[in-house]
Amino acid sequence: MSTVLVLANAVVDQLPETHSPVPFVEAWAAVAKVEVVRQVFDDQNDLSQLLRRFATGGPARVVCLAGHGEGGHPGSLGPGIDLPAALTSAFPRGAHRPRRRGLLTVGCEVDAAAVLAGTGSGLDWIAGCRRRVPWLVAVHQGLLFLHSLLVGRPTGDPDQVLSTISAETAASWVSADHRSLVEFGVTARPVVEP
Repeated sequence: MSTVLVLANAVVDQLPETHSPVPFVEAWAAVAKVEVVRQVFDDQNDLSQLLRRFATGGPARVVCLAGHGEGGHPGSLGPGIDLPAALTSAFPRGAHRPRRRGLLTVGCEVDAAAVLAGTGSGLDWIAGCRRRVPWLVAVHQGLLFLHSLLVGRPTGDPDQVLSTISAETAASWVSADHRSLVEFGVTARPVVEP
């Protein structure tokens, strides 16, 4: 069974369910039979520590950062949170060992290329919306990506799905299958197969 680590700011965790992506992720995971490990962070330091734990091991292939918001507006990770700084702290520069682990931003904006360039080993890709979109659309796109990556892509035969370990392939499936969602993408490091 696949595992997704969901990180949410304590502020997000206390919001009504209609303003947090966490209930959406948990509902999808129950249907998709994917385990969700949920952690709450209070500040920048907490977020950095949780990301460091993800970077050094554990069963999760994907860490999902839950941003809060409302249907028509972009979300955020909470007051005082500097995601690039937290990621740079958790994934220091150095030799990169591809592990096919990545970060999905759900309901918040991130300059994926800049963040990935500033991080080191342990983080292979960052997925999320490439431009500002309504919060609920960003949550929907993130769930479609998670499903494609961790469960697979339907083939037309209810007993078969295409599967992949590539975040880039999963993102291309989302874009191909849902043409209105072309603003979703993955910024990834080149992967050298062993």
